[in-house]
Amino acid sequence: MLKRISVIYIMFSALVLLTACQKKTVDESMISPTFGGTGNPNPNSTVTGNVTFSTMATENSTLAVGGLGWTNPSCGSTSSVNLTGYYDSTTVVLSFNSAATSGTYAIASIASPTSCALTVVHAPGQPSGVVWYGNGGYVAVTTSTSNISAKLIGVTCVQSSFNYPIVYVSGVLGCTQ
Repeated sequence: MLKRISVIYIMFSALVLLTACQKKTVDESMISPTFGGTGNPNPNSTVTGNVTFSTMATENSTLAVGGLGWTNPSCGSTSSVNLTGYYDSTTVVLSFNSAATSGTYAIASIASPTSCALTVVHAPGQPSGVVWYGNGGYVAVTTSTSNISAKLIGVTCVQSSFNYPIVYVSGVLGCTQ
């Protein structure tokens, strides 16, 4: 009797194994989405808002401020709080906590009595529209009765949410009355 049960168990196990190993045919349309040309799984529903696709910055770059082609607007007075420079679509703004005075300032994300903030929009070699914020380096400022000059030394800029890539900024920003 025990032999008979063992034989029946072995035959049943073999039958289960054979049917489990059979290749199944699958209709791919049953398991894959069909979003068509819209990319939307439900194109008949109303979707609000816009999705903007942009190229991500992936490479370090350098920016030399000042020199040929750069324009600096005149200062209203030598008590200016911001120094701005333009070249094509690139804009660089150096912001002080109060009127710029001669001395050395650290580059920081927010201006304070001992630091200043630097922003760069449309840095060359980077995707258009990305804003870069100074996060290192320093500025040597010289003021006189008619102008302000700020030499950028070892300045690095990053995006607000990412610390890579880096835009290295050097050169001079200034203005005259």
